[in-house]
Parts: sequence; C-alpha cells; structure tokens
Amino acid sequence: MEKKLGHSLTYKVIDDCIPKDLQKKYLEISEGIHWIYNKTCIHPLIVPIENATTFDVGQLTCKVPEDDYDLFLPLLDNFGKYSKINRIKYNLLWRCSEANNRHTSLHHDGDTDCLSAVYYVNDSDGETIIIDGEDEYRIHPKKGSILIFPAHLLHASSNPITAHERICINLVVTK
Repeated sequence: MEKKLGHSLTYKVIDDCIPKDLQKKYLEISEGIHWIYNKTCIHPLIVPIENATTFDVGQLTCKVPEDDYDLFLPLLDNFGKYSKINRIKYNLLWRCSEANNRHTSLHHDGDTDCLSAVYYVNDSDGETIIIDGEDEYRIHPKKGSILIFPAHLLHASSNPITAHERICINLVVTK
C-alpha cells in the first residue's frame, strides 16, 4: 500500500517484507533484549505529556550496535538506495487501557534527506500515526510488515489496548 500527496511519498507499507525465518529471528532477539526505560518516546529526559490527544508515559528501547547492523540489512533492502544508516533500534510499548486511543508525542526522525521505517515485530493494536500537512494517516501494525515514510514528517505511536505489547524496529537512513 502506498499513499502519495502530489509527487511526494507520504508512506509505503510492505507486507511480509522479509522471509518468515528472519521475522522469527527478530522476534527472538526482542525476547532477550535488556530494555532501557525512557520517560517518553522522544527523549528520556523530556517530561512525559498527557492531554486530550497525547499519552506519552514512556517506552522501552534498545539501540542496535553498529557492529550488528548486518543482521538488519534485509530490512534496509526495502528502502532501495540509501547512503548512510543513521539508527536502528527496538521499541516496545505495553498494553495500557488508560491511553484511550491517544498517541505518544508527535516527533520527527530526521531532515528531508532522510527516510524512517517501522518494522512490526509482532501483531498489535497500537497504531502508528503520520501527519502530512492537514492529513492524518493511521497504520495498523502487522507482524512482518514495514512502514516507510519521509523522516521529516511528524509521527507518533500508540500503546496497545488489547495486545500485551507493541514491538517494532525503528530504522532511519539518509537517502
């Protein structure tokens, strides 16, 4: 699925973007991670935001060391051409009925020369929200799919309400 406004890419979702055995491997890695708690999805030192639209009470993260980037090259193949890997990290949001369909803090991952991706490690009900001008897109996580979008677009994630956790791999590259 691909959504475009004019000539620019808003986002692209590729289902089953990697083989099933690699999907299983990324899930197994997530089960053995020593997670780090961040107070918000933006930065561990920023005060959490809770209001009518935002529920950002933290997430668990694990940065992938550059020495391990080779394991994630199959995900990066979905970008096409890129010049530099800026970041690869695991993110985990937990079930929270208090979230009430609110999202974490809106943020961007880079400049107009960067692309972001969210690879969904598990099935979950915590949507990813992308804001492009006046348009808002909500992408439902599906295990094995990857969401690719320009890194300068505002976006946010959502805590799951029924699933126990929402695990993804966030990748940012320079075109």
